[in-house]
Amino acid sequence: MKGQPNRLDVDPRHLLAGNAIDRTRPLRFRLNGHLVEGFAGDTVLSAAVASGFAEHGTLAGSPIALTTAFAPPVAETADPGHALPMARVPAIDNLDLVTLPAGPAGDTAAARLRRILQGPPRSLGIRLDTTALPPGTSAMEAGEVRAADVVIVGGGVAGMTAAVAAARMDRSVVLVERRPMLGGNAMLFGRTEGEEAPEDAIARLTSEITALANIAVLVASEVVALNGRRLRIHSVLQDKGHAKETIREIEASHVVLATGTLERLPLFTGNRLPGVVGTMEAFHLAHAYGVWPDRSAAFATVSNAAYRLAVLAADAGIGVRRIVDHRPQPQSRFIEFCKAYGITMAGGVMPLAATLSGRGAPGLSVRTAVSIEGYEREEEPLHAQRLIVCGGWQPDLTLWHMGGGLSGWQAEQSRLVAGDGPPHLALAGAAAGYLGTQACLDSGGEAVARCFGQPVPHLHETLIDPAYETPDAPATIASIPAKAAAPCYLDGGESLTALPATPRAPILGKLGLARHTPTWNLAEQSRALSIADVAAGVALGAIPSESAGEVARERAIDRGAFFERERETGTAGEDLPPPLVPDYLNARYGPNATVWLVQSLETRRLDTGSLIFVNSDQANPVHAIGVVLTPLPEARGQALALIGKVGATPGEGATLRDQNRPVPIRLVRPHDANANAVANEPA
Repeated sequence: MKGQPNRLDVDPRHLLAGNAIDRTRPLRFRLNGHLVEGFAGDTVLSAAVASGFAEHGTLAGSPIALTTAFAPPVAETADPGHALPMARVPAIDNLDLVTLPAGPAGDTAAARLRRILQGPPRSLGIRLDTTALPPGTSAMEAGEVRAADVVIVGGGVAGMTAAVAAARMDRSVVLVERRPMLGGNAMLFGRTEGEEAPEDAIARLTSEITALANIAVLVASEVVALNGRRLRIHSVLQDKGHAKETIREIEASHVVLATGTLERLPLFTGNRLPGVVGTMEAFHLAHAYGVWPDRSAAFATVSNAAYRLAVLAADAGIGVRRIVDHRPQPQSRFIEFCKAYGITMAGGVMPLAATLSGRGAPGLSVRTAVSIEGYEREEEPLHAQRLIVCGGWQPDLTLWHMGGGLSGWQAEQSRLVAGDGPPHLALAGAAAGYLGTQACLDSGGEAVARCFGQPVPHLHETLIDPAYETPDAPATIASIPAKAAAPCYLDGGESLTALPATPRAPILGKLGLARHTPTWNLAEQSRALSIADVAAGVALGAIPSESAGEVARERAIDRGAFFERERETGTAGEDLPPPLVPDYLNARYGPNATVWLVQSLETRRLDTGSLIFVNSDQANPVHAIGVVLTPLPEARGQALALIGKVGATPGEGATLRDQNRPVPIRLVRPHDANANAVANEPA
């Protein structure tokens, strides 16, 4: 596999052999002019990583890793207007693709010379701070609206069980899975004694789903919007040698969210450099596609799942350099397996910073320190080609919030957990907070029974005694020096929210161990935040724990991820309907909240999700009187906002919080659906 240096060559029965690919069917395609090799079953992303790509591009001059959670969309060179998610586009022989935004072309004379001198590129070369991203899929026009009794989001063991349970009730079922295959992440976490093995459960459920005619399975499909009972689903499929996309809208009587869990990112300088990867990401690339960049790795974790991956990696011939764990004396059956493999481990140790070292195919130099109950000591740097990190797990409640569900902060486990929700909406599996394989399996049937008013027995999850299986610890937090070589991000996804540098005590500051004292309020940032951003913000003290659920509902969504009533084309001045207010904002600003046209008194864009207050003295999200729904691109500084202030009058002043700074605005008038008047309203 000369052209695929990062493809594992292991026994086909091994769990990291790549169960989604057919190695007897090689293929080739071009990406930004560079030749990429792969196999049938690959995605464009997995083939690119197998062929040597490791870097998305640069942000503020610092490299940032190419991952499943953060990869650019791609389009065929001949049709650049249709960008598709790189992690869901199938690798197809002879395709000619470009990234959007575009990186440097690979077929220029300079690029050919560089390949001769340095080998294939590691970076897609996208400058993230100077290029605009293409519009999201949620803004695309959908086809005919279909109906279904139950839509289940998430094709892991909980979602698969829910689909079978609903189908056996003679209900019409649509099962939606973001990845190109069913199964989820259960095999990463393994099983406890007496449980069905995850691989056996997945095989059994797949067979049952195939045999039930009233289940429609949509893989490589993502629910990009949920409003009430209606879901918008973006799918990517292969059609006549090309990748095609489809937008569906489904009206469901009931929705079961089995969306799984998100992996938290430990907070340290350089935590998204090329070579730094989450445990779940590393497992998925290896299990589905047999991809493991380089042949050595170190681990930094606060969760036992990383030890299971380390054992699987060692068994596949990967050199596991070391595992550091911030928990002082962690216990796990997986740790015992690591001892049997001779893997070096250290408790009470956390990562402080990562930097790139070497040229061509650089490795990582990772500063670490012992940190136990006030005792701090920096150790010798850890050197590895790859650093696999795990900061614990956060239930993925993004669609739960979008659909009107509540959540709150659970201090014991340092995470957001679901609260009450609409009666047609139910959670299952890890999204509902379950940890074990059997509990996730049982919760799928329980969620369906609850939807249809059937008796629901109490689901009891049997967990291993903490003396033998140490619970996860909170994600580690290192302070960030004023002149850090690379940013520290709060999450591994698309939000790109970075932690500011903080003043530090002289001694502990040198170690990167000083307590982080926030000088900013994350809840007031104008950018959309991920669920993991919010969880990190609470841990940092940058979001009040009592406000975490409300902040997540208002901010932890894709900005385009709620439905807007489509504007009809026509002559200027034609009446248009107001934007549809998403369910998660219902009653948030009182029962009589209305949509207003608002105008900034500064020359600036008003971003979706920015909170509005009575005056500049207010900053607590709980006291907000409104929120920006959508900016008006045809009129700079104007936006439509949901305002809940009783007695608000046209011309009245208010304050919008942006980047922890008050921005004066005025309430122009209630939105009267006249597009021409909106666009030409005087400042």
